[in-house]
Amino acid sequence: MMKLTGITPSSNPQPAHFGALKAQGFTRLRAINIDSDTILPITQWSGQLEGPLTYCKMYGFLPHLILGQSAPKGLPAFENFPADFPETDYRAYIAALLQHVVDAGHTNFSVEVGNEMWGGNCWLVPSATEMSAEIMSAYWKLYWIIQGEVSACLVKNPTARILCGMNLPHLWLPQMIQSTKGLKRDFVGLHWYGLGARFDDVRVWIEQGRAQDASCQIWVTESGYDPYLSAADPLGRNGQRAAYWWGQLFLEFAKDLVDEVFALQAVSDGCGYWMSDGVTLSPYGRALMP
Repeated sequence: MMKLTGITPSSNPQPAHFGALKAQGFTRLRAINIDSDTILPITQWSGQLEGPLTYCKMYGFLPHLILGQSAPKGLPAFENFPADFPETDYRAYIAALLQHVVDAGHTNFSVEVGNEMWGGNCWLVPSATEMSAEIMSAYWKLYWIIQGEVSACLVKNPTARILCGMNLPHLWLPQMIQSTKGLKRDFVGLHWYGLGARFDDVRVWIEQGRAQDASCQIWVTESGYDPYLSAADPLGRNGQRAAYWWGQLFLEFAKDLVDEVFALQAVSDGCGYWMSDGVTLSPYGRALMP
């Protein structure tokens, strides 16, 4: 049965927010942009990593780390992927990051590889067109590298529990689930922004993916009522329609389609749980209240 479990913390979260999120049943905090804020060789870890880790320890959340989103600064340059990709250096970076998280006292966390890397600006193959086979192949290789380091970290730290999963567009679900059989793949992460009429689209791809591997968990690791699709909505992107959208999402995804759902952001006038004043519940927040 689907659970609302995760959220991205705001840049200046308040203690009361974390208490409210815990009471609402959230268990995971999502850390993004870790790679782009990291400089090699590492002398100090990225604030995009350390901040969420601190919040997790203080308030009892589980870290959900987005790795492979971009190249860390200082990674040796390469022109052709994977022919001259500095795999040894990159593996060392991922291994060091994972061990740092464990050493900081987090022995139960999840890793999601990439963040919408199917676009035309994938850092591995920046010249490739959006959703191309070239990007899919590069992403598979990146996932193969990172899941391997997660597996190695678990061997080194046998009491740890580290989940590892892909971040995919719906269209890639069946093929990528098939092609990663035998690798460490605990979940597949999707992003879902849309209107009620489009739920049928994502349902088809999820069902086809589950047909490849019925045991594979499906997580929606970003979700919200699309502010671009709703720009002309007379009720506004922060109006009643947003609350209606959440209701539709739960009705559809609760039908054993997905296992976990993450709200996009704690505080934001766009898709936040609270409005930007950090006090007023957004329509999303109100819709999710018991």
